[in-house]
Amino acid sequence: KFANLCRCFSEWAEVKAVATKPSLHFIDKASLPEDVILYTDEEEWSTWKKIGDSVLHIELRRWADIMVIAPLSA
Repeated sequence: KFANLCRCFSEWAEVKAVATKPSLHFIDKASLPEDVILYTDEEEWSTWKKIGDSVLHIELRRWADIMVIAPLSA
């Protein structure tokens, strides 16, 4: 259902998705639309090294007009 949600939203919006490492077990990356960027824990922890570097979750907060958190449980 994750890919379907991304596909539906990407028809009218720019979509960036975030998935935890354990959730990747349930996500087929190949089924996501090509224009959807999928961020994982790796990007969150590797994008900054020192004070002043950009932090992914803060940059996503600045970028997003709306956030959808789904599913909230498995």
